[in-house]
Amino acid sequence: MINWGRTIKKYREKIAMTQTQLAERVAVTSTYVSALEHNRKEPSFGLVTSMSRAFGVPQEILYWDAITFPTTMKTHKKEIRLAKSLVRAVYQQLSP
Repeated sequence: MINWGRTIKKYREKIAMTQTQLAERVAVTSTYVSALEHNRKEPSFGLVTSMSRAFGVPQEILYWDAITFPTTMKTHKKEIRLAKSLVRAVYQQLSP
């Protein structure tokens, strides 16, 4: 499952940006940003690209962070969490 809402809100708040400011930056309405953050809509590939620029992170990081795994999935759950943590840590080391 992909949880765009949690991911978009996380990165937006991380840089202290309002929904309105994000909407203006990526050329959508603040209502649309709200719908994205509440998982009522899914962003297009182009919108993810625009948001990654607005947040200052590679779009691959947004995709990776948006992936959630069902709680019923027991196989490799620890490895997946470790891999996600590792990707975040590497990205933070490479970021200025």
